[in-house]
Amino acid sequence: MKNILIAGGTGFIGNKLANNLYAEGHNVSLLSRNPSQSGKFPVFGWDPANGKIDQNALQNIDIVINLAGSGIAKWPWSKKRKSSIYNSRILSTRLLVDSIINNEFKPLLFITVSATGYYGHREGEKISELSPAGTDFLSRVCKDWENETLRLKDLEIPVAIIRTGIVLSNKGGSLPVLLIPFKFRLNVLFNKGIHFVSWIHIDDLTKIFSGIINKKLLPGLYNAVSPMAVSQKKFNDAICSIMGRKTLNINIPKKLIEIFMGEMASVIIDDQNIIPAHLQAQDFNFQFQEVSEALKNLL
Repeated sequence: MKNILIAGGTGFIGNKLANNLYAEGHNVSLLSRNPSQSGKFPVFGWDPANGKIDQNALQNIDIVINLAGSGIAKWPWSKKRKSSIYNSRILSTRLLVDSIINNEFKPLLFITVSATGYYGHREGEKISELSPAGTDFLSRVCKDWENETLRLKDLEIPVAIIRTGIVLSNKGGSLPVLLIPFKFRLNVLFNKGIHFVSWIHIDDLTKIFSGIINKKLLPGLYNAVSPMAVSQKKFNDAICSIMGRKTLNINIPKKLIEIFMGEMASVIIDDQNIIPAHLQAQDFNFQFQEVSEALKNLL
């Protein structure tokens, strides 16, 4: 049994992870801008933008998990929105790391999410954890985000960085949004749907966290994606098959997406065929390897 603190634990991933870890017998507490002691898990207050954190949150904590960060899918990416995407990740991680360093608080393990946006657009490549960072905005965010965490290595605190792909869940994230056109019998393809999409079922994602915490996986860097990335077209075909309805196919050309969405087009059309090489090297058993299995379970 471990005492685990989850920053950003009130989102759909945090909620699932907190309940799973609690079911395994761990003590779980959360960090949020809205503290409360009346719920299932104690919620301590923090304000990363202003560098404030309730020091009581760190008392007797064995493991810190950092999930904090504002969503990237909100359009448009104005200067203010991009600042929020960047600062919500860098400042929250910096606050956690500084709190550990300045208070001589030494957890047994620090786990943080990052994102496969680290790699940028990589058409025709197979990407592993050894692949270099991209050069666009999201790549810079992820690189700076991870570098904040890596400062803990000077204290010899084990660190795990989990680069997540598209997390499939029926409780939040991208999937409920992706399903909206299908409800109107529309199958929307971006740039003919030829780009690869790297995804993971939320059950497999939380299983990775549990594996690291329970020492079935070593600390380190992980691509948290299924070993079977698919094109957007195949992803959409799987949804159509499961929903059992005919759709009208609509293709939106790449240039039109880039004109309309600007930098944010990368979220939709970046080609990322990512391999979870470090998970495979440790014989991690994915419950959902094929996207059709994952979607059937969720839908």
